Amino acid sequence: MKIPLDGNTRPVLLEGKAWLSSATLTSAEGKTMPSQAIMIENPWAGDYFRLESNDLKSFQMEKIQWNGTWSSEHNVRIEIKEMLNKRISPQNPDAGKTSLLIWFRTVESTLKVDCRRIWLPGWILTDKETGSEYTIEGIGGSIATYG
Repeated sequence: MKIPLDGNTRPVLLEGKAWLSSATLTSAEGKTMPSQAIMIENPWAGDYFRLESNDLKSFQMEKIQWNGTWSSEHNVRIEIKEMLNKRISPQNPDAGKTSLLIWFRTVESTLKVDCRRIWLPGWILTDKETGSEYTIEGIGGSIATYG
């Protein structure tokens, strides 16, 4: 697709989802620990990312809803389990620096997932010559025909 570079843009908020999750992780040695993650589903780019900061500012912008297909909850749970898993250093002071990291993996029966609608930053680009419009999502820069 030829991307028009001569045109007008306007900032918008593109619909996405935030998956709030928590689970108990367990190591091969039977140790357990809690884990929490917020995973952002960005359907405009077709990807997921882990939200590290809740410091999002709120202001009025045009909101554009996603009209495509969302991921199935089964696929989301697979992605979330990977984000919850952790690899940590042993707490044993007798262990030398060559100690292997310990994997803590999600205990499926403890996995809790809650989905919330969110708004991702983006732009609508209008081609000056043709009037065609495109969405540019502001996380990874994916461009798609709008409308």
